[in-house]
Amino acid sequence: MPRKNASTESESAESVQSESQPVTDMAVTQQPQQQAETPEDRHQQALKIVQRNTAWAAGSGVIPVPGLDLVAIMGSQVKMLHELSKLYGVTFLENKAKNFIGVLLGSIGSVNLTLVPVTSLLKMAPIVGTILGSLSLPTVAAGATYALGKVFVHHFETGGTFLDFDPEKTKGSFRQLFEEGKTAAAAQ
Repeated sequence: MPRKNASTESESAESVQSESQPVTDMAVTQQPQQQAETPEDRHQQALKIVQRNTAWAAGSGVIPVPGLDLVAIMGSQVKMLHELSKLYGVTFLENKAKNFIGVLLGSIGSVNLTLVPVTSLLKMAPIVGTILGSLSLPTVAAGATYALGKVFVHHFETGGTFLDFDPEKTKGSFRQLFEEGKTAAAAQ
């Protein structure tokens, strides 16, 4: 039996592959995500990051396992801050981000703050507890994530970093944005 050389086999395989799989423009022209061209573009990208992670946090509130839902919510919030810091060219400091989340959540009041773990624990009660916990926690998670994102978008747009962020100065606006975020989440 005659034997083909390696280059003929390679050419033959490439021709079969190109005939069976058309090359799409997407595959050829796909490039890494570019930074925003203007401050307005960057602001719009930041709002999309906040919106996407708010949805993830709300979705995490539906996780039926108490405690795991809270970990997932916190994870989406930390991820959001990481994405925002990357967009604005700010060095991300995970431990500081987690501390800021805790301080700002503490500012929404003891009733709202107590509501978060209580709604998570409600899920332990069969049927009714799971339903009640799964209905209320997504709204609280969305409100908190929305407020956190908006506060940091403003901070980064004014040239701030994780090192100069003062959560004490933003507590009032955080509470206001939290209520705004809860209202928007409940309306969806």
